[in-house]
Amino acid sequence: LWKTDGTTEGTVLLKDIRSGPDDSLPDYFVLAGDKLYFKADDGVHGWEIWVTDGTEEGTMLVGDLYPGTGSGVGAGTPVNINGVLFFSGGNLANSGELWAIDTRPTPIPVASAWGIAIFSILLGVAGSIAVMKRSGS
Repeated sequence: LWKTDGTTEGTVLLKDIRSGPDDSLPDYFVLAGDKLYFKADDGVHGWEIWVTDGTEEGTMLVGDLYPGTGSGVGAGTPVNINGVLFFSGGNLANSGELWAIDTRPTPIPVASAWGIAIFSILLGVAGSIAVMKRSGS
């Protein structure tokens, strides 16, 4: 993960999330308060939500929703609504559900799917959230 002030000299490595030759492929950046949340794969935890305050020490995994190399974060960009970050994710007990990150250190499920479902799009609209749901078997 890199940070920059827009100059060559001011572009520096913030944190090597996935050491070695592979890239952590950070993506889906969302600002919430004074922290930047994003999705990345460190090679140990799979795709999960990470957070940074702009320092190496303040850049960390928020939580391992799906233990091991399974990915706990689904497709779609997380959405910040009034300081709460919503995203699709899952683990062994709760797959394809809507999750939220607020001031708690661990994400919590905030809505259940009906049967097996995949939340394919999260969209913030005027302080509310619209969820597009696709059911599967």
